[in-house]
Amino acid sequence: MENKIHKGGRLSKIWTDGTSINQKLKLPVLAMKLSIFLLAISLHVSAAVFSQQITISVSRAPLREVMQTISKQSGYNFLFKNSLSKEAKPVTITLSHVPVEIALEKIFQDQPFSYTIDHNSVVITKKKDQSNTPQPPSDRSILTLKGRIVDSTGIGLPRATVLIKEQKDKITFTNENGEFLLKSVPDNGTIVASMIGFQTKEIKYKDASDLLIRLKASNSVLDEVRVIAYGTTTTRLSTSNITSIKASEIINQPVNNPMLALQGRVPGLYVEVGSGNAGSSTQVRVQGQNSIANGSDPFYVIDGVPFNSTSPAYLSSILGVNGGSALSFINPADIESIEVLKDADATAIYGSRAANGAVLITTKKGVAGKTSVSVNMQTGIGKITRKLKLLNTQEYLNLRREAYFTNDKFTTSSPNYPLQYDINGTWDSTKNTDWQKELIGGTSRYSDIQAMISGGSKGTQFKFGAGYHKETTVYPGDLSDTKGSISYNMNHTSTNKRFTFQLSGNYLHDLNKLSYLDVTGAAIKLAPNAPDLYTNDGGINWAPLPNGKTTFADNPIALLSNAYRVKTDNLLANAQIAYEIIPGLNLKSSFGFNKLETDEFRTTPLFAINPSFINRIRSAMYGGSNSQNWIIEPQLTYYTENKFGKFNFLIGSTFQRNNLKGNSFTGTGYNTDAELSNMMAASNLTITNNVIADYSYSAVFGRISYNLRDKYLLNITGRRDGSSRFGAQNLFHNFYSVGGAWIFSSENWVSQNLRFLNFGKLRASYGTTGSDQIGDYQYLNLYTQVYADLPYMGSTGIEALGHASPYIQWEETKKLNIGLDLTMLNNRLQLTANYFRNRSSNQLLAYPLPIVTGFSSVYRNIPAKVQNSGLELVLKGDIINGKNFKWNSSVNITLPSNKLISFPDLVDYPSYSDQLIIGAPITLIRVYKFAGVNSQTGVYQFYDVNNKITSSPNTTTDKTTWVDLTPKFYGGWQNQFQYKGFYLDFLFQFVKQIGANGKAGNIPGVATNQPVSVLDRWKNPGDNEPVQRANSTGRYFRQESAFRSSDAAYSDASFIRLKNVSLSYNFSSTLLQKARISQARVYINGQNLLTFTNYLGMDPETRNFAFLPPLKIISIGTQITF
Repeated sequence: MENKIHKGGRLSKIWTDGTSINQKLKLPVLAMKLSIFLLAISLHVSAAVFSQQITISVSRAPLREVMQTISKQSGYNFLFKNSLSKEAKPVTITLSHVPVEIALEKIFQDQPFSYTIDHNSVVITKKKDQSNTPQPPSDRSILTLKGRIVDSTGIGLPRATVLIKEQKDKITFTNENGEFLLKSVPDNGTIVASMIGFQTKEIKYKDASDLLIRLKASNSVLDEVRVIAYGTTTTRLSTSNITSIKASEIINQPVNNPMLALQGRVPGLYVEVGSGNAGSSTQVRVQGQNSIANGSDPFYVIDGVPFNSTSPAYLSSILGVNGGSALSFINPADIESIEVLKDADATAIYGSRAANGAVLITTKKGVAGKTSVSVNMQTGIGKITRKLKLLNTQEYLNLRREAYFTNDKFTTSSPNYPLQYDINGTWDSTKNTDWQKELIGGTSRYSDIQAMISGGSKGTQFKFGAGYHKETTVYPGDLSDTKGSISYNMNHTSTNKRFTFQLSGNYLHDLNKLSYLDVTGAAIKLAPNAPDLYTNDGGINWAPLPNGKTTFADNPIALLSNAYRVKTDNLLANAQIAYEIIPGLNLKSSFGFNKLETDEFRTTPLFAINPSFINRIRSAMYGGSNSQNWIIEPQLTYYTENKFGKFNFLIGSTFQRNNLKGNSFTGTGYNTDAELSNMMAASNLTITNNVIADYSYSAVFGRISYNLRDKYLLNITGRRDGSSRFGAQNLFHNFYSVGGAWIFSSENWVSQNLRFLNFGKLRASYGTTGSDQIGDYQYLNLYTQVYADLPYMGSTGIEALGHASPYIQWEETKKLNIGLDLTMLNNRLQLTANYFRNRSSNQLLAYPLPIVTGFSSVYRNIPAKVQNSGLELVLKGDIINGKNFKWNSSVNITLPSNKLISFPDLVDYPSYSDQLIIGAPITLIRVYKFAGVNSQTGVYQFYDVNNKITSSPNTTTDKTTWVDLTPKFYGGWQNQFQYKGFYLDFLFQFVKQIGANGKAGNIPGVATNQPVSVLDRWKNPGDNEPVQRANSTGRYFRQESAFRSSDAAYSDASFIRLKNVSLSYNFSSTLLQKARISQARVYINGQNLLTFTNYLGMDPETRNFAFLPPLKIISIGTQITF
């Protein structure tokens, strides 16, 4: 690139290239086109960019040559009159990597010229003769102040704010090297330097022109960096309701799903685990359930890539709903922080995907410095937390005989008596087996190894990690879940700090080998005198009679022998590239990709089928799924600050596509059990499921953030979304939010009168978000295949599944949040309070149709409105902060409320009028009102719709009351103690709720065990007992079923659980230096250690009798960093 001087009349101009002036006039239009083009295709930058860092060394060089050199290096153009060239003095100067402003000042300080900078042009004029010009009286001199702001290691801090305290309009910010320049400032005064994440510093200066200001990193929680949508902020300057959990809290918990690490720690977030099996499903709700019939899961984003939390596996029910949680395929050890975004100010920029909140997961990154290697190894054991109190053999046999002989009037001569193996002497009546101990009372093994290497230079940092994780089960047999993972991250910044590139990725392979059914239910129901599980030779014990007929057909070992295996591969990758066009203006883009693939295999071998069955057919099921998701998000940001405040602008777009493919097959006709894994060995193979679904999503979004003197904050967000899940009539929708904050502690009248208050902020936000969690193709006419034994013309037929609904619209949630943040008593006490009210309308439901239309309903929007409101409180305190002993405590509580506030013409929707009540929660369960046990007949009674007592209630009309299983309040209490090198951290989780109590048992009197509550049963006329009479035939099954659907079947399931305990010791650095070790610690972690509850069932968290409760895990480990 050659610089040329163009002369035209009396005006000269030095350009940075050889173009003509006509061509230069076209540049603004071309630049606009290029900006649009770059935004559309994401980002494309050239390495040949101007650094605006000047390096020059000349001796008595003509000024014209020096200007050419400056122009070439900086891209600045010089304008001056030709006549001025004769007056220029030779230049002798040596500069190395200095900002162009400082270079110009040095070059022109002895010249008879003055200059002004207008964008990229330097206009040179002759200095005015001021010798005879009267000067205004002044007692202070004027100078140019320059300097550099660095951190504690000497690295320059870009975009730090610099101002003169005595002149608020004198404000600037540092360049990429931390350098700043302030012109025309008093010769003495006070300079104030500040930056997010660092302590503000004031320095008095006098007759100084070059300053070095060193800022200390802030230890205040107010200055902790928080990740938000498309950016970062701090607790101090946030206008949103966001809670952040750091890696230090996650690493102390032996969990396989990162969401389990948030239980009891995040106000407004309720996480409920499906079972104690590794990888099981979890239900996550942020500020309640918004949709009546559709998805209410939060929006998950991992390093900028949307992530579907639902596992595509579906051949087994042992992992709970939807085949388990896909979040268990993220290694918790790779996570740096998890942010939970709750209000509209935080979530509206995600539009239709974040009506139910958003969870941002940020993985660990490399850090500049020496290369470090860290290894973390732990091993442990797991046991169930609680067991159900069941009848012993004598109590069980008394119940069975009472039901069979006394109440049902059977005798030993009755035809079905030979089948009563538990009471007819076939089974040992003196045997008393605790089947919970035998089937779910084993010890699981927990192993986890994590290794990481990281380091890098100022410009390039890297991190590489690898992990191994294995958990066995408490069931009998060789069952386990094994994970292997790798992660990587690379960050690069050019020497001029204008170009950045980041590449990160996580890969995890999971092999889950479990039974396809949970045997917890069998452990509860199996008779205590049932035969042994295994024969003497280790086979399945069917306990056959001499005639070969089996008596132990329900042996749960047969269920465990039906093998289930699922292999899952999860790849998550993201690249980000950015370029600073001019100071403050950045063009960047992110490119994300996620691939989640499963391979399932389930068998029913012949040896696991009751030999008494006539048609014993071994079989196998095969399944596979592949979900690929890619996303591109180009963005343009601009940051500027002046005397009017700080402005941050963001504009961007989203292009996302998800492809899902899945199928399953069932095979029969295998020769041996050994061939079940070979699909080709099946003589008959049937396709049982086939799914192909494409989902496309696009959006444009923007955000304007305004900060006035770090006191008044304003955030305005907008987004326009388009989703393929809606028809052409309503393909797009707009979402917005407005959030603001007032840091009132910065007001003089507050600081002077409330001296105990260190920080106070009042926040408020309002906006809209939406939801498209409705499944694909709901607006289209859908068809399915029809199979026949004799297909017409040799082809399958098709039939319609329903009417098209091209006018369906987005469900929309309007969110209001008011928050208060206080820090008091020398920053030792912090209070955060948030009131939220979310109203979700335009509910997508099934609209009933006359049967003559061919279908019973059509999908459409109903103007029903659901409200979630509540209060979130967090109180943190540094109780003791001594030199050797520290004690920090934190408590949070959430008081939620959910209700249906309107549903026009609800009675016209039979499927919903039976479930919903205006003014009540949408999660309610309609139940009968229990009236006790009839003292004469011994049968359950209930109040009907007319408040009359009946033993045969009407299912449609007599469910006159309701219960709600959602928590009344929930929260956690965390304490952290430190004494020298010892650290103790524990968390209590508490929940106020009700749950199904199971106290009526499972038809007491039939051949299954029962809870001890059935001992209080009716036996004779006149008895007043809570449990009805025993029977062995199911004669009173209708009353039994009605009881389980009554208010008496639910009772208090509140609990306080010692959720997590971590005790560690960090070895002293003096001792470690001799071994060349940077850090070393040993620790013991515990999860779900103690539970305090009055709940009658197995576990108050799951409130389920069919799934394994969460396990109590204790692990010990060591972590060493070299």
